[in-house]
Amino acid sequence: MDSTSLIALKITQVKTLFQDAKLMAEEKADLTDVLTYLSGLEKEFSSVAYEAVAMTFALKDLADNKTLDRWKLFLTTVEDHHSLSIHIGLGWALAQQNHSPLPWFNLLDKIQRYRVLDGMGYYDGMLRHRQRVKNPYTPENISGAALQSYDQGIGRSMWYNYLEAPVKISEAIAKFAPARHADLWRGVGIAVAYVGGFDKKLLDTVFAEAKQFQTQLSSGAALAARTRMQTHTLTQDLELICTTWCNASAEDTMQLTERAFTSAANAENVYQTWITIIEKQSFHLIDELK
Repeated sequence: MDSTSLIALKITQVKTLFQDAKLMAEEKADLTDVLTYLSGLEKEFSSVAYEAVAMTFALKDLADNKTLDRWKLFLTTVEDHHSLSIHIGLGWALAQQNHSPLPWFNLLDKIQRYRVLDGMGYYDGMLRHRQRVKNPYTPENISGAALQSYDQGIGRSMWYNYLEAPVKISEAIAKFAPARHADLWRGVGIAVAYVGGFDKKLLDTVFAEAKQFQTQLSSGAALAARTRMQTHTLTQDLELICTTWCNASAEDTMQLTERAFTSAANAENVYQTWITIIEKQSFHLIDELK
C-alpha cells in the first residue's frame, strides 16, 4: 500500500471514530457510560472521540441554556491530558451554531481557549470548505492570537482535503492573505504528524512545498509530538516526522515545546509567545539540516 492510500485509510478511521463517538454521546444520558466507552478505545486516534463527545455535550448545552454545564463536567471529569481535545470539540460546536467564542473566553484556560478557535477553523475547513477555504474567509471580531489559532485549524483541515497532492495545499494557502500563511502551514504540520501513514518521500515533498514556512510546518509537528506524548500515543510515524522535519527525536521535540511553554508562562499573551518561541527553536533545528 502506498503512503497516500495508507493516509486515506487512517483518515477514514478518524472520521468513523468521530461519528461513532458522536452518536454514542447523543444516545447515552449517563456520563459514566460515555467514559467507559472512551476508555475502551484504541489509543492512536482516541483524542478524536473526546473531541466528538465534547462537541455533542456542548451542542446540548448551547441548545438548552448556553452555560456549558455538560461540557464543563466532561472537562473536569476526564484526565487533564484530554483537555486539548475537549476544547477543540467546543470549537466544533460553536462553529456549527455560528456562535462567537468571545463570550466564553474568560471562563477558559489562557492556553486552551485558543484550541477552541483551532476547532472552529477545522470545522469550517472541513464542513464549509467552499465558503471558507476556496473563497478565503476572515471571521468577524477575531484578530491576533485568536485568528492565528483559527487559521491553524483551517490548515489542519487542508491535509485531510488535499493529502493526495501537497501542491494543492500550497495553491489553497496562496489564496489567503500573506500574513495568514504561516499559521495555515503550522496547521498542516500538526495534521500530517497526527494522522501519520506517510513515508519520507512524501514528507520531503510537503516540506519543499512549504518553502519559507518550513519552520511553521516543523513547529506544527512539534505541537503534535507534545500532544501524543501527553496522551501516551507515541507512534513510529511521529519519530520519522520529527527526525525529518525537526532534526530531533519525538522526545526531544516534545521537550522543545515544554521548554518554550515554561519560557512563555508569564507573558501577557501566553499562547502567541509560546508559539513564537517554538518556531524560533524549530528554525535553528531546521537550519542544522541544511
